Amino acid sequence: MDYECFAPLDLLLQDAECCLGLEPHAHALLYQQPFIVGNALLASVPKHPYFKRLIDDMTANKNIVFSKFEKQQILESTGPFLTTRIYNIYQEKEQINLLSDELIAPLSLWEVGSLLEGNYLKEIDNKIDKAYAIHYFMGSWHPQVE
Repeated sequence: MDYECFAPLDLLLQDAECCLGLEPHAHALLYQQPFIVGNALLASVPKHPYFKRLIDDMTANKNIVFSKFEKQQILESTGPFLTTRIYNIYQEKEQINLLSDELIAPLSLWEVGSLLEGNYLKEIDNKIDKAYAIHYFMGSWHPQVE
């Protein structure tokens, strides 16, 4: 709901059983991770086993408290930390195509915020030129601040 496509994703998805979009590298650096598998862009053939693993994990861990902070809890239990955790333990990684953040999420949360506030940066233009899509990180799952 908070993605904008600039070009058809067909080329990125063709010949792949499962495609997962990476979060911007700046987000991975913030959390001291080599990468973060996002949960905003997910595509697969029907009944792909990676998604069964996701659903099984959410079901098995539905009562686990990962963090006392609501946002962190959501990231861990149903968000990109979950998708990354399952990817990291998933044995058949060759079935999964990780889509580069440069192609499907070229802007960080902070760059998107700057853009939405009307602060245009030349670097943003260069990043968007290469992208098929942009994720706006609207975060409808947590309370919005006015």
